[in-house]
Amino acid sequence: MLKDKWKKNRHKLAFYLKGFGETGLPRRYYIDQKIRWFKQFEIERSQSDIDDIQRRVNYYNQWQKTAPLTSGAQRASDFSKGKSWAYYIDMKKYLLAFDPAMRFFYQPGDIRTVPVEPTFLKSRPISDDNQTSVLLKLNRIRHYFFVQDHQPFEHKKNRLVWRGPATVNIARTSSNAFIATLCAMWAIAMKNSATKPGTKVF
Repeated sequence: MLKDKWKKNRHKLAFYLKGFGETGLPRRYYIDQKIRWFKQFEIERSQSDIDDIQRRVNYYNQWQKTAPLTSGAQRASDFSKGKSWAYYIDMKKYLLAFDPAMRFFYQPGDIRTVPVEPTFLKSRPISDDNQTSVLLKLNRIRHYFFVQDHQPFEHKKNRLVWRGPATVNIARTSSNAFIATLCAMWAIAMKNSATKPGTKVF
């Protein structure tokens, strides 16, 4: 347990040290890197690779229109830490590759509603009408920490552990009877989640 905790702490330390170094580099470095990557992409990638990448880009960014943003959009040069250093580091290194006068909307965290205007997000609701939700890479410090799992997948139990509050009993409402019967679910609710609007512990 202590070994795993130390490994996770090392992961966080490495992320922040590298992140502060990345965001401290001059803008010219990222602009030149962007140009170099696109040239390399055109030379080295096969047509099937290009088609696959284009398909993924079209999925992440489904906005098809051109329209000016409202005055609430922030400039790239004004982007600040806000409440999270992790989200700031994740976003800042990409903004440095673009014009500092470029304006955009950005909503970090778990987003459950579709924004009115095109907005960069780390998550978006599953919907046929979420074109204004432009997906970015997941939070690196949380979602790119991997454990060394020596247990083969075929030897694992058919069980699912759910951490956090839930608003519906998924096992009861699932249309898939196979999942409903094989998955034993535990809602390990966050502290005081029962008092939060829209949440229920089951």
